[in-house]
Amino acid sequence: MWVDAVSWPLENFCARLYVDLFNPRWEVRHGAATALRELINNHSNGAGKAIGMSLEEIQQYHNLWMEDAALRLLCVLCLDRFGDFVSDQVVAPVRETCAQVLGTIVKDMHAEQVLQIVQLLMKLLKQKEWEVRHGGLLGLKYVFVVREDLLPIYVRKTISNILLALFDVVDDVGAVAASTLIPIATWLPKLLNPVQVSSIVKMLWDLLLDQDELTSACNSFMGLLAAILCLPNAGSWIQ
Repeated sequence: MWVDAVSWPLENFCARLYVDLFNPRWEVRHGAATALRELINNHSNGAGKAIGMSLEEIQQYHNLWMEDAALRLLCVLCLDRFGDFVSDQVVAPVRETCAQVLGTIVKDMHAEQVLQIVQLLMKLLKQKEWEVRHGGLLGLKYVFVVREDLLPIYVRKTISNILLALFDVVDDVGAVAASTLIPIATWLPKLLNPVQVSSIVKMLWDLLLDQDELTSACNSFMGLLAAILCLPNAGSWIQ
């Protein structure tokens, strides 16, 4: 009975979902990630906790549980290769959902833990498999959205790698790189100097000149460019 439980009663259910995250069938992996997203979003406050723990132990074991969950999701972002193509644009439901779960987890983590996760995601951007780079950018996208309080710290550390990903040989990686910056476009003038923002605008114009209008990255490039040029003082960034 749940009323008699001495530890978090959803622990066994989460353990089963963790196993399903690595199932050979993408439908099972996607279903497990979707269930984890809802479970963690609504019930993660009790994760890792048990009756009889001191306040320090409660916080310690809760943080360890969240770290463990984040590492499992990072493994899926590294290993998943499933992608479906719709109108020449890749749809990666497993990686996308796992990145959303990762965003839900970092919402309640300490700043030091979040920065460690960002560093691991940055390492994914340097891998030779495009699916791994794609997963790393998806993870950064949702971490940026959820932890805006840490943007002044990790945007400066990651912006050069994200901008480099815009030129990726795989269009879908460039597209998700642009979509990573769209939600935080209003922060770019605050965190970067005018010369840097101007260079980003010029970079996007140059990329659009080289893109076919039907490529998957074109829409994302235009979305990022529009998000930047809608900001105050945008005229000063156009050369």
